[in-house]
Amino acid sequence: AWSGSSGTHIMSGVTRVITMAPEKQEMVVAQMHDGSDDTLQICVEGTTWRASINGTEHSTTLGNFSWGTDVAWEIRVDDGELTIRINGAVKITTDPGYGSGQYFKVGVYPQQNSTDQDNDPTDFAACELRDLVVSHS
Repeated sequence: AWSGSSGTHIMSGVTRVITMAPEKQEMVVAQMHDGSDDTLQICVEGTTWRASINGTEHSTTLGNFSWGTDVAWEIRVDDGELTIRINGAVKITTDPGYGSGQYFKVGVYPQQNSTDQDNDPTDFAACELRDLVVSHS
């Protein structure tokens, strides 16, 4: 774990969405957490990429990309300032007040609950991830 208020912390990668569950086409592909909850999520809803910071969806859309398209993303926290880049372009810069206990996570986190939402329990989501890099200084 690291402090979001000091130092430089970077996670970057390239994600290609392969498929999403048909009932709720939403997944989280990269995120930050602290000891109790997520502090940043990079989400894909259908073909729209967005960010949720400290539990609130950010007003800036990260972009729209067809499934099967490579999307390069970077999460950077530099002395408290969060910057999100998509395909090299800065999309969000903000100071979310991150404290200690931060850590990065990456994967495919479908945002559906089959038993609670009457979704087909055989539905799934898939993406490809490559070029994952994490650094702290």
